[in-house]
Amino acid sequence: MKSKKIYALALIVLLAALSIAASNSGIWSIDRKSSHVRIDGAGEIRVEPRSGQGTTFAAGTVNLTAATVIGVEDLLSTTASVNMNTATATTLFTCPTGKSCVVTRVAVRNASTSLTTASYSFGWNSASFNDVIANATHTELTGNTLYTVLLAKTGATVGTSTGTFKVLMNTLQGGAATTTIDVFGYYF
Repeated sequence: MKSKKIYALALIVLLAALSIAASNSGIWSIDRKSSHVRIDGAGEIRVEPRSGQGTTFAAGTVNLTAATVIGVEDLLSTTASVNMNTATATTLFTCPTGKSCVVTRVAVRNASTSLTTASYSFGWNSASFNDVIANATHTELTGNTLYTVLLAKTGATVGTSTGTFKVLMNTLQGGAATTTIDVFGYYF
């Protein structure tokens, strides 16, 4: 019985040592069907597709964003100085040619004044621009150090190739007011 306990303890110590050695080796790898993504000890990321498949990079920087990696949520756009006192819809983002786009959320920040009156909605090419985020007043933006995150509604519209995502002020602020609006989502 004592030998089984010693054997079990030795096995646990061996597994722990292997785990520590593997995690401290400086190389992390994801392998699938002969393709590899590796992160080496220097923090360099290498994409090694199967022979004859995909794209290889000899040197330089590869920026992986929602525009290059399909299905990854990312910051799609940032628009500064959005006028919260205009009845004209403001374009925030244009869906790239040949792609579709899901907007998952919008962050409104950096209000130039306390937004107590303006109500606004977000959407794609439609008259009311409310097919992603419905019209509402967001009185929580009382200063330029505050922000609010608005989630896409259930049953939101998917953006299509070259479609424009806009914000529409349905009730104007009634005085000079601007914000910065960040749009988050992904392509497919």
